[in-house]
Amino acid sequence: MPREATGATVVKEGTVGASFFLVLKGALEVGVATRPRLGVGDCFGELALLFGRPRSATVRVVVEAELAEMHRQDFETLLTQHPTIQNQVREVAEHRLHEI
Repeated sequence: MPREATGATVVKEGTVGASFFLVLKGALEVGVATRPRLGVGDCFGELALLFGRPRSATVRVVVEAELAEMHRQDFETLLTQHPTIQNQVREVAEHRLHEI
């Protein structure tokens, strides 16, 4: 589980995304005004993996964070094996698409 120091940039807007992240500890700031903070239990990175698009926002650590990182292949396997999780992640992604 990667630990990220306060001030670290986890993902940068416009870059190619190859990972999905789950926040286990800490707080992160999203560079999109409509969703400024992520905390424990929140996730990000799904748009890049589900839709093959560049990162839609820069995400920075504002309180030292611990993240679970899942690479594309594992993410796709998880969604295939667990349709309930797939539906939840797709709902989050669709909601976020409307925010951008």
